[in-house]
Amino acid sequence: MHGTSCCVLTLALGLLGISSGCATVTRGTTQAIHINSSPTGAAVNIDGSQRGVTPFSIELARSRDHNLKFSKKGYLDATFTVRRKFSGSSLTGNILLGGLPGMAVDALSGAAYDLKPETVLVTLKPQEKVVAATPSEKDEGVLITDLIPEE
Repeated sequence: MHGTSCCVLTLALGLLGISSGCATVTRGTTQAIHINSSPTGAAVNIDGSQRGVTPFSIELARSRDHNLKFSKKGYLDATFTVRRKFSGSSLTGNILLGGLPGMAVDALSGAAYDLKPETVLVTLKPQEKVVAATPSEKDEGVLITDLIPEE
């Protein structure tokens, strides 16, 4: 009886090691990203979907880059990319515990990566509108314009 229990326990632990990577278990496959803009109140599309209004935090998948688009009335749209970077800490854990199967699981799930930067702050530029002045005789018919921020 004792031999059977030991074999079952060994098999269960072996399957656990094969089916999950160290980083998948300890770090997870998503990461919190803090998103803000100056001025605040910008709508943010992430990978083509409306996801929030600044400031806010969101969990994003570690497995890929994410494209952010900031929009606010009276300001030019701005874009920013949060990039995935390989994390050496996931490799260390798998060398010690998970082996090749754990490395493969972490790479496929995205747990082997970090998203950078963890905090995004985008400064939006005001839209400019052209205000035309009436030409005078002195201007010889040249149109004079001033660029001023739209309110």
